[in-house]
Amino acid sequence: MLSPMTRLSLATFFAFSFCQDETTPSPHRQFVPPQFDQICAPVTFSEQIPPMKIKCTLTRNDEQTWRLATLREWMMETKNNQSGKQYSYEIQCDRSDSSLSLPWPMKCPGLVELVVRNCNITGMYSEYDRPDIFTMPSQLIRVEVTDSTMVIKHSRFLEVVHRITNVSSDFDCLQQETVEELVFRNISYMLDDDMEHCLQMFRPPKDNASIVPVDPSCNILLLPPELRNLEVECNFQKLRIIDESISNTLSVYYHRFLTKYSKFPVLEFLNYSSNHINVVPEELRDWSFYFLSLKHMDLSHNKIEKITFETKFNFSHKNDTYINLQYNNITSLTPMDLDHLRNQQKTFIDIRNNPINCGCNLEDFIKALSNKLLFTGDMKKYEYIKDMNCAQPDHLAGRSLGSLTVEILNCVLEHNTSVIPFVVLAVVVVIVLGVVVIAFIYRKEIRILFYTRFNILLCGDVYKGLGSKQFHAFVSYSTEDEEWVIDVLANRLENTESTREVLSSSEPGTTRGNRRSTRFNLCIHGRDFVPGIPIIENIINSVQNSRHTIIILTPNFVQSRWAMEEFLQAYNQSINERRRHLIIVILEEVSEDKMDPLLRRCLKTFTYIKVSDKLFYDRLTYSLSADKKLSNDELSNENSVQCIRDSVTLDMPNCYDSGVFEGDVSMKGETNFSDNGIRL
Repeated sequence: MLSPMTRLSLATFFAFSFCQDETTPSPHRQFVPPQFDQICAPVTFSEQIPPMKIKCTLTRNDEQTWRLATLREWMMETKNNQSGKQYSYEIQCDRSDSSLSLPWPMKCPGLVELVVRNCNITGMYSEYDRPDIFTMPSQLIRVEVTDSTMVIKHSRFLEVVHRITNVSSDFDCLQQETVEELVFRNISYMLDDDMEHCLQMFRPPKDNASIVPVDPSCNILLLPPELRNLEVECNFQKLRIIDESISNTLSVYYHRFLTKYSKFPVLEFLNYSSNHINVVPEELRDWSFYFLSLKHMDLSHNKIEKITFETKFNFSHKNDTYINLQYNNITSLTPMDLDHLRNQQKTFIDIRNNPINCGCNLEDFIKALSNKLLFTGDMKKYEYIKDMNCAQPDHLAGRSLGSLTVEILNCVLEHNTSVIPFVVLAVVVVIVLGVVVIAFIYRKEIRILFYTRFNILLCGDVYKGLGSKQFHAFVSYSTEDEEWVIDVLANRLENTESTREVLSSSEPGTTRGNRRSTRFNLCIHGRDFVPGIPIIENIINSVQNSRHTIIILTPNFVQSRWAMEEFLQAYNQSINERRRHLIIVILEEVSEDKMDPLLRRCLKTFTYIKVSDKLFYDRLTYSLSADKKLSNDELSNENSVQCIRDSVTLDMPNCYDSGVFEGDVSMKGETNFSDNGIRL
């Protein structure tokens, strides 16, 4: 059974096979539709299948084009007297930009063979919702598509994905009852750009904030969850040949989907040569379990480095099988490889023409190769190994493996055991130095992770708890960013246990075996400001009653006067307490030219945390938990001094200026929070 992605993948690769077209003008309208008479002509007629061969040649400037739907309609019209006739169409495009329409699953009465070369193929998914076509009898026997491009309409493809649960299995499995040969050689794919505007919406922005498409039609890009559990089983009863060579498009999961939900009882030939395969897929290693009748598997001209084929299912295999591993990247051979070859029953693995490195790592293999009884019995077929040539090193290049001896490899130095202790010592020294260097470079991250992951404060860190403060942190932000602050930041911090605080509790009976659940207590202005008190007083009280102030820096923040006032109060609190009270979190990047000079200078003094950092919550938790004093350098830093000066001369609006926020201000300085809240 094919999962949704499988069926689409499989359908994609099968779909090439129906591209076409070239045609030569022909007057034989009794054999070709009138719409094809200028591009197609009969070639031969035989009593054998196919009885009529039609050759079509397509050029870019032809007035006619080849369409499977046109051929199907013509074959089904009674007046054309085509009932019972069978055709083989060969379509050649003389330019790579010539195209034809070939919808999946390419059903057409009388069409038993289709050959397409050097064409652009369109309309693959145009008939996925045509049950009248799916119920037609299968007649296609052979499909060959080479050097062609599948042009897929993006929106149509996604439409099929969303309706895949209602699509017939006939669409997934091609014409499984009759097809015998599938050849898709050197096929590429091209998506049109009809969904480009949607793709732009779904590309993540630089600040990692999520973006919701404004065009409802773009919601088709959100794949339905039921695709994960969709299974469609195909049974290719007569399929003997699969050739998907010279391809850059096969997914790493392709072979898994191919074998998991499909059956190939008579498949004899598999060709995946020139597919840039680095490791033999598990399904091909266990080929005898999935392909009981396989005779030939071509994996040549790939990048395979190891001979890895299973033998546990070989007992059930019907035929002797040839596996071609020539022209790969097998550089080393071992005695275990010889044992592996010996255990392959009814199988011949060809590893010739690989770049063997005849270095000292080949010594054990050369010793095994010198055994005169090695190539006897079933191993006689591997005697060619002695004639394989070295590719490296240069002084042995071209020498046959059978002519090598241990002395020729010149590996005396490797047997000098006196150097082993020095080698071990050197390795240990390198490892220790590496650990020291890494620990120095990432010392801050190590300190943070020791606390957040193992509840260990390293030397120099002190945990104070809340002490006399009411809140762990006052969160200063613009109301434009309130959704992220409430739903993401506050939800995470206020629901995360702080076991360090539990262990430092002075309550009797609080031990490692008796922990209470403790979380960060945040002050959120929209939730914790006291109604009836002036805004500026609420800000000052919140800053003073919190161990830290978290600044959520965004473009919205720097445009808010009240947000900047909160920043100023938090900075002054850091100076007054001589500790790192201020924590700056960069949610969105803000260009320096849009920052207030005060904020720009202070950013150079205080360490900030970016939300995009993979250790963001670890860094923030550590900053909220571990007490840090301001260093003398920070207190005397020129930027800090300038910030203090600016804090005296900063031009802030009157607290009750109605233009500063949207709430109604009473004559007593009390704020009545409207639905819009304070504009920070």
